[in-house]
Amino acid sequence: MSSIASAAASSLKSTNGRSYMKVPRPVTLGFRGLAALLPGPAERLASWMFCHPHRAPLHARDKAVLETGERARLRIGNHDVVTWTWGDGPTVLLHHGWGGRASQMAAFVDPLLRAGYRVVAYDAPAHGGSPGQTTGVPVFAQVLRGLADRLGGVHAIVAHSAGCAATMLAIRQGLSVDRAVLLAPPADMRVFLAVFADHFAMNRRLRNAMTRRIAAWFDIDWAEMHAGHWAQREQPPLLVLHDRDDSTVPWSHGHAVRQAWKGAELVTTDGLGHQRIRRDPEVIERAVAFLERTAPETRPQ
Repeated sequence: MSSIASAAASSLKSTNGRSYMKVPRPVTLGFRGLAALLPGPAERLASWMFCHPHRAPLHARDKAVLETGERARLRIGNHDVVTWTWGDGPTVLLHHGWGGRASQMAAFVDPLLRAGYRVVAYDAPAHGGSPGQTTGVPVFAQVLRGLADRLGGVHAIVAHSAGCAATMLAIRQGLSVDRAVLLAPPADMRVFLAVFADHFAMNRRLRNAMTRRIAAWFDIDWAEMHAGHWAQREQPPLLVLHDRDDSTVPWSHGHAVRQAWKGAELVTTDGLGHQRIRRDPEVIERAVAFLERTAPETRPQ
């Protein structure tokens, strides 16, 4: 890993108490015992846990916004996803983070509609109202590319957290967008694999076995799961907004994305953390203004 990614890993480890629920010692001891006695089942369990998101609750204020949109269930590749659509004009796709749901991006809907955009939000596989038990950033990216094709192309993406990693990976894989806004983006997914393993006190053998199994599931090379690799394709303009007090994805990740991505802009906020950045009016205003810098010809005048 790069020095920036290593620093980010240290930050994540130092904030484990806030970023993750603490695992009781009997659980970690039991996990160690399972790994020693039954390494195969322990490897499968660890891999499943890493790829199994908890579903975020649907809050009433966000539900009200979703109810104003047109709901659909689409088959994208091998996955069914629930989508919501508002308005007409160039399409802006909203992408939530790990363990999130489309409703968490609801604060962007009205400002984007007022700016003349068509807005689409969706629940990624195994999130929100979309079916599934396990998933990962590579699946996010695959569905993102398929959904963009189904929508007839996408002008821009506004993404949060793991949705940002999926956006960069999808662009690396050929997704064409004019612009992208990334809120609290991870710069290196290997960091989270390491933190997860530390969280459950996994030994080296189990860590390596889990890493290989997940790579096989998603047909990925972990050495390519970072912003430095994702930025090696022709890059659309990128706006990164990251909070200095983010204890889930440290600010150093946003800085690393800014360094890797040619021409990217980095805006640092204070006091918003990892979650409130999605609803902050100034953040949303800055994001919409960035998207408006290059309006497609099809945009209504």
